[in-house]
Amino acid sequence: MRQRLGRFLQLLGLCIVPSGIAGNVLYPQVVTEGVMLTILAAGAFVFYIGWSLQGQT
Repeated sequence: MRQRLGRFLQLLGLCIVPSGIAGNVLYPQVVTEGVMLTILAAGAFVFYIGWSLQGQT
């Protein structure tokens, strides 16, 4: 169960990162560089949580 959750979180983290970049490209006045970096950091954090969960099994 932990491995499945970890893999899901890894996939979710990998999907969050491009959405932050695309948001900055499509709507630069709404998604500024600071917001984009926050989204990228959140995606990296979700990926890290999934990686650490998956690695423990």
